[in-house]
Amino acid sequence: MTDQPALAWFCVKAKPRQEAVAVRNLRALGPVELVFPRVRRTRRGHDKNREAVEPLFPGHLFLRYDAAELNGSVPSTRGVLHLVAKTGLPVTVDQTVIDELLALGPDAIPSALDDTLQIGANVRILLAIFAGSEGELLRP
Repeated sequence: MTDQPALAWFCVKAKPRQEAVAVRNLRALGPVELVFPRVRRTRRGHDKNREAVEPLFPGHLFLRYDAAELNGSVPSTRGVLHLVAKTGLPVTVDQTVIDELLALGPDAIPSALDDTLQIGANVRILLAIFAGSEGELLRP
């Protein structure tokens, strides 16, 4: 009926600032695996610096589930906006991408080096799936 593999990774687009709600409700669906990569940053406030944990990919998380079983349930889950799709079919995420995210640690929360990077700086990614890519830093 569909061209999707039985058990695959998919990218889920969460409603704005509702990633945690989507994670909680997707886990309640049953047999799913979830990867919600976040980054630990130091935020400067008016009186002191504080640490904050924010989504690495704002509004996105990765979900592995049996498409035949839960395909109708996932998009209608509270906190979920939709599955990332191409030509109307949810796009699967390659296992190597997930492995790279899981290599960040058990909670997939690396620390950002906010103090050393300036907007407009040229950057090169040294590790992971985007290794060798270069670009200009638009925002931390």
